[in-house]
Amino acid sequence: MAILEYLQPTWQLAVVGLLSYILWTVVYRRFFHPLAHIPGPFLPAVTMLYQSFYNGRYYLEIARMHEKYGPVVRITPEEIHLSDADNYDKIYYVGSKFYKSPNLYNALCIPLSTFGCVSNETHRIRRGAMNPMFSRKMVLELEQVVQDKANKVCKITQKGIDAGQPIDLHHAFRSVSVDVISDYAFDSSYDLLDKEDIGAYFFRMVRGLGPAFYTFQQIPLAQKIALSTPPWLAPYLSEPLGCVTGFQQDCAKQAQAVKLKMEQGKLGHRQTIFSTLLSLEDKPAGYEVPDNEMLMQQAYSVLAAAADTTGNAMTVAAYHILKNPSIYQSLVKELQAAFPDPSSQLEFVELEKLPYLVPIPSLWPVPTLLLSSGPDLTPLTRLLSSRKPCGFPLGFQVECHA
Repeated sequence: MAILEYLQPTWQLAVVGLLSYILWTVVYRRFFHPLAHIPGPFLPAVTMLYQSFYNGRYYLEIARMHEKYGPVVRITPEEIHLSDADNYDKIYYVGSKFYKSPNLYNALCIPLSTFGCVSNETHRIRRGAMNPMFSRKMVLELEQVVQDKANKVCKITQKGIDAGQPIDLHHAFRSVSVDVISDYAFDSSYDLLDKEDIGAYFFRMVRGLGPAFYTFQQIPLAQKIALSTPPWLAPYLSEPLGCVTGFQQDCAKQAQAVKLKMEQGKLGHRQTIFSTLLSLEDKPAGYEVPDNEMLMQQAYSVLAAAADTTGNAMTVAAYHILKNPSIYQSLVKELQAAFPDPSSQLEFVELEKLPYLVPIPSLWPVPTLLLSSGPDLTPLTRLLSSRKPCGFPLGFQVECHA
């Protein structure tokens, strides 16, 4: 404590107070906290910062914890992880009473969106407003848009084959996903497949959201400070922060463009996600037309989701199909039998009848963007509210994987 000799009395008190607070917090969390009896290492029990050491790969450390401490492990001061699949259906089910973890979902910077809202009731209302847009009827109406984007991918692929050059399917598959959803959401496609880099810049920006998310999850105050930064200044302060603000600005422009078209009566004949959200027609009770901030956050969540999920699934499926000659040959044989004319359009209603093609997407586990500390395909954290799986106290976060 020799350093205190060089500080003014006021600062000495501040330092002593801070150290005392830290010491008390550590002692309380380790020995007196309601989760103190849950097995696990010392550091995760006393600080959230422990998981930041693993740079987004904390799920690997959690697996090692389970090997050492058993099926129930305390992975942060307020969070436990269950590896026993028997608990899975007690937490994750339609109509679950367990609501989302504010600490996790607020870090996404989209608390007003359908995906980011914590309340189950609010989510039900917002999701109910969007459900008709993802019905089979609407999907079939969107088929031509999907066909147009898929044809672009085929042309990109054929061009690479003819030139004897590698084909960037990683970005092509992600771009077709974003081009489709942006067309469906805004009636204005991003047309990433037409870009020279096939949308590589867009996905670098989306990927840049990750570091910001992990920082905001660990230090919520940093999020409030960061998001108050002028957009023009953000990229100079931090590349991830620049990605967040840049993406927000772009989403705001897209959402506002749809709103303006509606006001001017210039929307196309086709219904879109955002034209639906801006209308009160056929909405569940309690639904309110979103304001500008809510529209921006809805656009943010829709595009961010499309950027990695579907594209990643296609990438993984393509890799395994090409890696396994027997699977590739069987698939080609089935497609050629169903569509003998190579120039014919592969209609969805015909494709879904093919017995070999249909189950292919489910044959391999598809790693997606890890937003929680759980392993691949683990549902995101939930907060114990009115139920007690395994007798755990209420008000704490729980994860489980099957």
